[in-house]
Amino acid sequence: RGGTMIKEYIKKYSKASIVASVIMIVASVLLIVFPKTMLDIVVYVISGALFVDGLIHFVTYFTLTHEMRIFSNDLLEGILALLAGVFVAFNADAFISALAMVIGLWVVIKGLLNLQLSFQLQQIIEFNWFWIFLCAVFCVVLGVFIIVHPIDMAIGLTMAEGIVLLVTEVLSLIQTIYVLYKLNHSKMSRSYIN
Repeated sequence: RGGTMIKEYIKKYSKASIVASVIMIVASVLLIVFPKTMLDIVVYVISGALFVDGLIHFVTYFTLTHEMRIFSNDLLEGILALLAGVFVAFNADAFISALAMVIGLWVVIKGLLNLQLSFQLQQIIEFNWFWIFLCAVFCVVLGVFIIVHPIDMAIGLTMAEGIVLLVTEVLSLIQTIYVLYKLNHSKMSRSYIN
């Protein structure tokens, strides 16, 4: 019974992982093909979103009654969001450099999660988990490489991140499909069932 529940959980996790991987593959292809355009879009969308959020908080504060203003943080939140929006718009290069850290961290976390999954699978399912382990380690190494050695040129940075993201997400997609296939075509480990 416990084995069946774990099998169902892994199937559900794997399906969600496939969707996330496909979305990230599309994003990585866009980063590779249109690096400068994608960087500009990301910077201005985030800057615009912060600016709009700041305006909403700012206006909300002045529409509140005097009693409600005492407990409201809207004025401070509005000013901070407006300043952040202006900062991002006028410091695009610094923001773009931070993008490498975010993507590197994403790849490392995903690799560590897959590393944990490989250890869990080898205990409950009778199949060779070494390839999943190897892919996970490769993803962690690539993620650390992005974090430790960011590329200074914005276009080169974006293309390199897109390539690394594409490689890691394709590996993750292959691994997930392999896990689903093995779950559907293998027996649960006897030691786990007992």
